[in-house]
Amino acid sequence: MMELSLWLYGKPNWDLDLEEKTYIKPETLEEHGHFMKHHLERTAHILNQLQQAGWTILPTRGSIYALTLQKDTTRESAEQELSLLGVPPEEVQLAEAIPNL
Repeated sequence: MMELSLWLYGKPNWDLDLEEKTYIKPETLEEHGHFMKHHLERTAHILNQLQQAGWTILPTRGSIYALTLQKDTTRESAEQELSLLGVPPEEVQLAEAIPNL
C-alpha cells in the first residue's frame, strides 16, 4: 500500500519574507497570488489524474497543507504510474503506508 502527499499550500511565512516586516510591497502579495493560482491549478490537474488512476483521498483529519492519497500498489508500480501520468517526482511525496497496529 502506497501513500502520496500532494501539497496544497502552507503558512504565508513559508513562502513570503514577512517576519519582522513593517512594510510589504503590495506587488509581493499580488505576485504570490499568481504563483498560488498556477500552483493550485496544477495541483487540481494532478489530483484529477490520480483519482482517475484509482488513487483515493484519505480523510484529512485536520491536515491543512496537503492531501494524502492512497492506493494498493508497490512503490515501483506507483513510480512508473506517476511517470506515465507525467507527474514529476518533485511534485509529490511518495511513501509506503504504515499499517494500522
